[in-house]
Amino acid sequence: MIKRTLYFRNETNNKLRWDDLVKEDGATFEFYIPKWRVPKPWPARIIVSIDSYTGDKSDFTQSPYDSDKSIEVLVEHIEPHTKTVKYAQVGYEKEWQIGQPYIPESILTSKFPSIPKYLIIEVNWDLEGGKFEDSPIYRGKTYK
Repeated sequence: MIKRTLYFRNETNNKLRWDDLVKEDGATFEFYIPKWRVPKPWPARIIVSIDSYTGDKSDFTQSPYDSDKSIEVLVEHIEPHTKTVKYAQVGYEKEWQIGQPYIPESILTSKFPSIPKYLIIEVNWDLEGGKFEDSPIYRGKTYK
């Protein structure tokens, strides 16, 4: 299993983005979550756990739609990018609990012999790492 702490980066109309720079190759792990799926006040950090999944995708049960609880979803590899691999949640797009994450290839190849077709992604809210709503603090700087 891979476990990474990601830090708040920015806010869009519908989503929040957390990320982390991978020092080994300079790639950025970008992770988006719809605002409705994030507890308020929003956490400044999240902990993302990643594991490969080899079962039948129809056998996997996604986490319930509860903004106060952690997220556990199945994602499928959709395309490679420069230094990153793009995944999308399995299921209907309107039901997605996360955006399409860009996971650095170096993170995946450090744990798995090849790029997995399916991953289980779990997101836990690091509520001890700071909270914000509308004026986030990111690496010591306040954003409006």
